[in-house]
Amino acid sequence: MFWKIVEGLVRLVYFKRFRQADRIAQAVKLASDGAADKALALLNQMEPTLHPSLTSIHALSRSRILASLERLDEAEEILKATVTADPGNDAAQLDLALLEGRRFRFQDARDRLKKLASAENPDIRDQARDILALAEAVISGDRQREFERRALAFAAKPIGPNGETPGMPVNVALLDAWIASQGDNARPFADEIALLLGQADVRATNGQWQVALGIEDTVIQRPDGTVFRPFKVVAHRFSHSDTTIEEILQEPTQ
Repeated sequence: MFWKIVEGLVRLVYFKRFRQADRIAQAVKLASDGAADKALALLNQMEPTLHPSLTSIHALSRSRILASLERLDEAEEILKATVTADPGNDAAQLDLALLEGRRFRFQDARDRLKKLASAENPDIRDQARDILALAEAVISGDRQREFERRALAFAAKPIGPNGETPGMPVNVALLDAWIASQGDNARPFADEIALLLGQADVRATNGQWQVALGIEDTVIQRPDGTVFRPFKVVAHRFSHSDTTIEEILQEPTQ
């Protein structure tokens, strides 16, 4: 009788763990489908009764969803707590390095990545080495110079019906017309368009590139203290076909 009770308890524990693991997977799926708020609510609901074996994956999932919602302070707090409790959690260390790079703390990110570059897990090790090389390029200024070259190359790209180029400063009306005419074929050039708009803003405002590890987090810091986010402008343009870059640039938040 005793062993039947123990067996029942063991099955209950395993059932609870697997059910919670499935709910974490559901939350990740919700986030990937664009429902980050619902995903976060699901993960928060689980936290008080979370099985100890799922603490790490739950924390990583929460931090990534929070970061996707631009709640970077909360995401970083979770990751720091995770690596404090378990310094050997290389996945959390890598996420924290990425977040530090996203927040332009490249020295912190580089120090963390150097340690991860010799991690036992080959996936973590390879990712850390690749990201470390990118961080070094950002710190040295090579990444910014690459962005400037790419911007100028796209400025000289013939996109008009008679071979007209976007130019510098940018002929935004021509650029909008080209995007509209190309449809989905213009999407592969989204980064180049954002870099073009960023470089044009640098010249127009005497601003400075603020290069992040992730290209989409790169911004222009203007002398008046405002920040121009060219990648968000372009992302908005491609996700809203009824608007134009010119209209987006006129919004006070850009």
